[in-house]
Amino acid sequence: MKPRIGLAWRLALIVVAALVLVQLAAVAAYVVERRDAGRPGLGPRLPEQIAALVRLADRAPAEVRRDIEAAAAASGVRVVIGETDMPPAAEEGREFALFETLVRRALDDFDRPVRVALARGLGPAGSFAGRGTHVRVMVPLAGGGVLDFTAGGEITARLLGLPVGLLAGLFGMIVALVAVLAVTRETAPLVRLAQAVDDFGHDLAPRSIEESGAPEVRRLGRAIERMQARIVTLVESRTLLLGAIAHDLGTAMTRLRLRLELIDPGPMRDRAVADLGDMARLVDDGLAFARSTSDTDRARIDLAALAANVIGERADLGAPVRLGATPPAAPILGSEIGLKRLLGNLVDNALRYAGDAEISIARAGAEWRVAVADHGPGVAEADRRRIFEPYVRLETSRNRKTGGTGLGLAIAEQIAHAHGGAIDVVDRPDGVPGAVFVLRLPATA
Repeated sequence: MKPRIGLAWRLALIVVAALVLVQLAAVAAYVVERRDAGRPGLGPRLPEQIAALVRLADRAPAEVRRDIEAAAAASGVRVVIGETDMPPAAEEGREFALFETLVRRALDDFDRPVRVALARGLGPAGSFAGRGTHVRVMVPLAGGGVLDFTAGGEITARLLGLPVGLLAGLFGMIVALVAVLAVTRETAPLVRLAQAVDDFGHDLAPRSIEESGAPEVRRLGRAIERMQARIVTLVESRTLLLGAIAHDLGTAMTRLRLRLELIDPGPMRDRAVADLGDMARLVDDGLAFARSTSDTDRARIDLAALAANVIGERADLGAPVRLGATPPAAPILGSEIGLKRLLGNLVDNALRYAGDAEISIARAGAEWRVAVADHGPGVAEADRRRIFEPYVRLETSRNRKTGGTGLGLAIAEQIAHAHGGAIDVVDRPDGVPGAVFVLRLPATA
């Protein structure tokens, strides 16, 4: 198998490559800037150069001025001394007030007029027919005439026709974008792994994980697949074991019940029959709790119709239950048997501790919210999570008829979690004493 680079080295190479590219861009910008700075033309000493030429031309006779023009001429520079009149101050000349001041300061003459303007592409007659910006400075001379100084070059260093600063910024943005895309590509398998683990936690149905990415990520994916298989096997084995125990206990309890029927009626016989009934309910609830974590059958069902069925069954037995506001349909993907047991446990819990129950259903974004409200004493803040633990009962007596087995709410929460939902306990919003068990389940379109 071809060796693969580890995740840590991949991320390190992405960062190093990005830094190297940015450094190369910085070196290129420096080289271009130094190249342009070495050319005659625009530069920081331009005001002093102009002032020196003006002082020479002031003292030179007309025939010497031609020599000054020739001596000052260079690549990127043109000097013309003639009888041209000074142009009026242009509106755009305000932008060059600082440069004019620098020229006057170099001349040590702040009263002398100075005109500065920008010019581009002076044409074939000039010496600056190429690309770039040209600064034109005109200064009147003491002996008459005007010194017309034009310097050509780039105000800013350029590469490929763009300012180096702008090009470096664009290049840095591209490098950063490529680095982000590369990191996203390397971490995408981790995102898929996290989603697979989260989905598996909802219904305990093993997910096939595609092997991709760094070797560490591939090993992690294979380890998660093996873990899923072990968990499913463990849960199924536990359910099978509890089912076998329940079956054997049921057989033994049936024989005990038959033998009790042969005993003469009396208080001892009645208590023995009641104990057998409690044992049967405890075994059934324990088996239901185990099965609530392994029920993976899913189908599209109507939660509103299911709630109406749960209320109807208990209303037929004379229980004080009521169906509140519900939508015409509340589609959801889940186990009909499991969800019916969930709603039944919540309603039975309200009936046992409060004496009444009401179910209402409402849509809240991407989920359904099922509220089971009662008018009982409510649930203290400190007990609102504890009551979902197995075999925890707020009713302190040992009577199964009044306190149950302590598994009803634990089973309800297990079923809710298996469907990607949750159960919260809150006070009634109308201020009346009582509790509201809010079941949140993901809705189906």
